[in-house]
Amino acid sequence: MKAVRNTTDTVKEAWKGYVADSKRRGGRTVQSCEKLFWKDIEPLIGDHHLIDVTSDDIRKIVQRPIDRGTGRSGGIVASNYRLGILTAFFNFCLDNCYGGLVWDPTRGVKKIRITNSKISRVLSLREMALAVVAARELDRRNTADGKVSTWADYITLLCLTGCRKSEIYEAMCKEYDPKTGVFTISPERYKTSMNASLPLGPTGRAIFKRHCKRGETFILPYQSGIRTGQDAHMIEKVTDIMSELAGETIERWTPHSLRYSFRSNIRKAKIADSELADKLIHPLRKEQFSQHYDPDFFDEKREALEAWDKRLNEEIEAVVAERIAAVA
Repeated sequence: MKAVRNTTDTVKEAWKGYVADSKRRGGRTVQSCEKLFWKDIEPLIGDHHLIDVTSDDIRKIVQRPIDRGTGRSGGIVASNYRLGILTAFFNFCLDNCYGGLVWDPTRGVKKIRITNSKISRVLSLREMALAVVAARELDRRNTADGKVSTWADYITLLCLTGCRKSEIYEAMCKEYDPKTGVFTISPERYKTSMNASLPLGPTGRAIFKRHCKRGETFILPYQSGIRTGQDAHMIEKVTDIMSELAGETIERWTPHSLRYSFRSNIRKAKIADSELADKLIHPLRKEQFSQHYDPDFFDEKREALEAWDKRLNEEIEAVVAERIAAVA
């Protein structure tokens, strides 16, 4: 049984332990969490004892971005991000017996839904191709400004695999086997605690190979310009460029939209039937499969992902050709 720590621990003191633990575990968002803490959390509850923090205190913190009203969502995305960080922090304090804490003050504080805006939707094949081309253009513009930017690789991998954004954002070089071209997401990182293996197509293999050559721990390291906290802002930029390329307004979407767009379009292209498409994004246990597919269904996955890689690239080439024709 873990010993209860000093009941006078303040939020600021416990935060140091949380950050140290995040660094030890190789957390990807430590720097952005630190900035968030000093900007919105420390001014309101930094000197509070942990046991004195209330749900009302949490609501005041998550209200701050909304009061500033930044971004298309009016600060709602930033507000929900802060709530997620606070939830993780107080769970850490509970697990490690900080400050005599016996309950999580974030419980009962719900995320705010964005009304009158469909932020999660299924993109068409053309829109997915536009997203990749637009992300390449965003990288080109960022690079011209002296920034390191790999948003195109991030979005391309989401489109090609149907993975959750965290599974790509936190992908490690050790999870990729260059001999077989297989990307294996460990149970510790997979939402349903299962071992998910994806035999990548040629484009996916090329991206992993290029990034692994640098000898970094992560496929898309922090220095590469990818930040989880920037997702909403960068996707807005990509969507704006998509609208420029298409000559019409493109409805907003999220990185998670690409997961279900992958499943929908791989079925529409007749590359996979409904069952195989579902299994590609939701690996299941043996007893949950029908008799149609072997539980491993590795060969079927490889064939489907190779075909999807080819089909998406054909559409990307068509978008690029249209763009060249429009400029000529």
